[in-house]
Amino acid sequence: LLSTPLALPVALFALVLVLATALSLSPWLSFWGTSPRREGSYTHLCCLMIFTAMTTCIRSRDQVERVIVAAILTSLPISLYGVGQRFHIEPLTFSDSPGFESRAGSTFANAAFLSAYLVMIVPLTVSRIILCSLALSGPKERRSAHLIQLAVYALIAASQLLAIAYTGSRGPVLGLAAGATVMLLVGAIYFRKRWLMWGTMGTATLLVAGLFLLTWREGPLHRVAQHPYFSRFAKVLDPEAGSSGRVAIWRAAARAARFAKVTETSDGRKDQLSGARFLFGYGPEQATPLYLLHRS
Repeated sequence: LLSTPLALPVALFALVLVLATALSLSPWLSFWGTSPRREGSYTHLCCLMIFTAMTTCIRSRDQVERVIVAAILTSLPISLYGVGQRFHIEPLTFSDSPGFESRAGSTFANAAFLSAYLVMIVPLTVSRIILCSLALSGPKERRSAHLIQLAVYALIAASQLLAIAYTGSRGPVLGLAAGATVMLLVGAIYFRKRWLMWGTMGTATLLVAGLFLLTWREGPLHRVAQHPYFSRFAKVLDPEAGSSGRVAIWRAAARAARFAKVTETSDGRKDQLSGARFLFGYGPEQATPLYLLHRS
């Protein structure tokens, strides 16, 4: 692990994380995270454990392949749960995030997190679909197995894309579109397919133009912009639309970083480090409590 270039910065990040949690306004909240996000130190430390395991244990190409397949297969029940939420099929209640009640959040309980997770798995699934399609031209005795694999990966990709659509999250969808554009352009250059390159560039240009037309209130697509699936994209250039809470939290955090006026915690305890918060910070997952404190 020590020979890995990222080992030292990751270790420093873990140290800062533990220190910031110990000196937080609310160490318990910083460790577990707030209810809508659950991005406290516990979650980050779990990710660091996965990083350590991947760095120290994975050595062969076969292991990499198994990790990719595991990531794809485990996304299927998560995606199907998100699709089921869209049709009000939910045996458990995960969607407790404000503003996300009508959007699929699956076991993440957060539509933005679910979408951001799935857009990282979709390219892996697409790669498997491409490999299975290319393998169909191989030996006939293996063709049926590749055909079954192709059908399974196509089903998983469809469930992933449906779940992403039902999250109603703009950022991950735009990121997926940008990633797909780059992926197709690289493929066109690698395989020397000029028609694919020009087709990708033309499609990307049309999508960008359509996005700007959606934001035009009296434009030709104003009726399309009223559709539930496109209404959020129609407000993508409005910094306050759908993100007013996030903007307010950023402003409160900026004020707290400059002036450090928070002298007591949300439960009324005196903050012993109020004069040194500019150096130590307020702790992980303290943005919302800071916003509420500034409001009061």
